[in-house]
Amino acid sequence: MEPMELARQLADVSLFQGMSPEQIATIVGGAERQHYAAGEVICREGDPVDGFYILLEGRVSVRKAQGEREAEVAVLSPKAVFGEMGLIGGKPRSASCVAAEPCVIYRIDRAAFEELCARGGAATVRLVLNLAAIIAARLESLTAAFAELTERVEHARKPEDKVHELDVFRDKLYTEWAF
Repeated sequence: MEPMELARQLADVSLFQGMSPEQIATIVGGAERQHYAAGEVICREGDPVDGFYILLEGRVSVRKAQGEREAEVAVLSPKAVFGEMGLIGGKPRSASCVAAEPCVIYRIDRAAFEELCARGGAATVRLVLNLAAIIAARLESLTAAFAELTERVEHARKPEDKVHELDVFRDKLYTEWAF
């Protein structure tokens, strides 16, 4: 797909908010189109970060290891951006992402992202600010959920009530946190 055509398809993705189609095309010009079958692993928790993804079609299950099992923490819909946290923080992948159904995804690799950042320019500044806004929104959501849990646990009278409140928090976090 031509970069300008892809740019028009991605114009309403939060990552590209405030950018012109030309700026978006500059960013996605080297993006790699990937197809995943349902159940196929896109990225695995703990792996080094080699890029980030934009989901164009399908749904992606985000899974976090919990001891011996994996818990689904979110289901992503088209136009979602994921896998970007490690690009900014330099840490390994914080969760696994698995195609919940057949998916079309665009991957922007780490080298292309770093080259874009080195070149600078208005599109790069907007991209980094939008990435920061996405991560900040996730942190804000988590902070609010944690504050609510703290309040509920402080008011729980019996130990079993506190355990129940922790379970409620975990369930709420895993189903309501927007990735």
